[in-house]
Amino acid sequence: MKNNLTVINDLLFWYVFCCLAHGALLQRKGGVGRRKMLSKKIMKMALLLGVFSAAPVVAEAALVSEWDYTLQSRWENWNPDEVVYFIEGNEDVLEWGTGDAGALSQLRLTRVVSGTVRPNVNLGAPGITVTHNNFPIFSPFLESTDLVIDVALMPEGEDVSLEVVRHFFIDFDETPNGEPCPPRSVSVCDDVLIIRNPEDLSFDFQVENFIYTFSIGFDFDSFTGAQGFFENVDNDPLDEAVFLTEENRPSLLPTTVLIAARQVPEPASLGLLVSGIVGLGFAFAVGVRNDELKNLALGRCR
Repeated sequence: MKNNLTVINDLLFWYVFCCLAHGALLQRKGGVGRRKMLSKKIMKMALLLGVFSAAPVVAEAALVSEWDYTLQSRWENWNPDEVVYFIEGNEDVLEWGTGDAGALSQLRLTRVVSGTVRPNVNLGAPGITVTHNNFPIFSPFLESTDLVIDVALMPEGEDVSLEVVRHFFIDFDETPNGEPCPPRSVSVCDDVLIIRNPEDLSFDFQVENFIYTFSIGFDFDSFTGAQGFFENVDNDPLDEAVFLTEENRPSLLPTTVLIAARQVPEPASLGLLVSGIVGLGFAFAVGVRNDELKNLALGRCR
């Protein structure tokens, strides 16, 4: 839906366009004097078209101020097959190894989380949590797995949702509890979890004349028993997300849901802007005199 300013711009566009077309027709039929007079009017109309159509158009569409979201997460394609998978409460669990002291290593993942997030609010809203229970074990060791997240977004108060699936590829390194340990290791020997495609933690979508960017962000400062950073570990063009988890304790890696929004021009606004630029260029190309421009600015178009 267009607002009043948009409608006024549209009316001005068509009014001036019709005047230009009518003037061009009369030019072909009139004498030299009449053609000269009409040429001046056409130039003024072209300038008028440029001035008004280049004016900013304010869109009626409003920013969606709140989004309801649901994240449904699961593990898939783990390797090797000896890794045990099960569901416990609201967590997807992978378990592996033979316990040295009765405890096995695990990756636990929040299965379902819902909430509301406001665009352009840096604090965001709670997302899923990945937990690594890291204990001394013997083989088999987890080597890799996929983390799959189904994202559902719905403007608050609406019953239509946007659904997107995010698929992340994870490498896991169960390090020996002795030298050499990974750089930056702070425990006996930290284990290493790598997300190969962290760029897929964000995606864009458009609603009317706003582009929204949805992101699942890892808040490194809120980690417990772990640290995270971005590093190019395989010499490809993009960095990977690297997490070091401390030995003999649970490591919690919580995430945050964020939405950023930016406004884009409406197609109608762009069309008017282009026609305005053409109108201005046409007027100035034929050398409209300064006094005529002043008269036009003062509303003295005769």
